[in-house]
Amino acid sequence: MGELSLANRATIANMSPEYGATMGFFPVDHVTLQYLKLTRRSDETVRLSFLFLFVSLFFVLSYIWLMDFSYKFLTAIAKIIHRWL
Repeated sequence: MGELSLANRATIANMSPEYGATMGFFPVDHVTLQYLKLTRRSDETVRLSFLFLFVSLFFVLSYIWLMDFSYKFLTAIAKIIHRWL
């Protein structure tokens, strides 16, 4: 998914009625954060967006699917990131 540019994602999402869907959805990843920066969101907004999405397990890292995370490990990461806030 990380290989698709923002323009390609928008094209696919806009074609969703043509393939019978009501919407096209792409997971949140580094391209999403680049879009936030491109649209002049503040660095603080981008940082907080990343932290919220990561702690909520909505942020997709391309390599995260290759690893088997336990609940305890993810909880520990969430606690560490929460301290950054």
